[in-house]
Amino acid sequence: MTDLSKSEKIARMVETVTDLDTDTAALETTVAAIPRTFMHHVDVTAISTQSLTADTPEEITGLSVTLTPQSVNSKFFLSANWNGEASGSVNFNTVFGFKRGSDYIGNPETGSGSVRAVGRGIISQGAWSEDQISTPDSWSGQYVDTPETTDEITYKVFITSAHNQTLYNNHTVDDGANVTTRERLTSSLIIMEIA
Repeated sequence: MTDLSKSEKIARMVETVTDLDTDTAALETTVAAIPRTFMHHVDVTAISTQSLTADTPEEITGLSVTLTPQSVNSKFFLSANWNGEASGSVNFNTVFGFKRGSDYIGNPETGSGSVRAVGRGIISQGAWSEDQISTPDSWSGQYVDTPETTDEITYKVFITSAHNQTLYNNHTVDDGANVTTRERLTSSLIIMEIA
């Protein structure tokens, strides 16, 4: 069997649509079976600070999206990135992840009686841990969620640090000087719904 030319493919598609057009039920069934994609996103460009309490998950300021699923069968592809720095020189004991409402999603089990931090990934250090003047840190993570609801839901990004410290979102700890080594960045949460 030879490959069809572009014009032959178009002719067959038109023929199929014409056949379906005469059968309304078949057309509605065919259209309903076509997956639809919806995008939801937030870009956070504002700089902010927030307190972190040791070993306590905290939602990152501004990194949340509220939406109403189009279908109970919708799947959501979550993609997030955070940029900034923490005030402590021990930011290497830090994990990030996702929440749906008050539920933590996509994380491994902690183990029986464990107090370990769990999440989707760890902080990526931009420079040695004691550099709080330039070169912020970052995190990027993804997850596919199936909430199985048509009720409104809110997705959020969280951080857990092993230490009490201040989180500087989208900027370095020392943000005072207006020079190229005091970077300011954008954090984002993008959610693609496939209904």
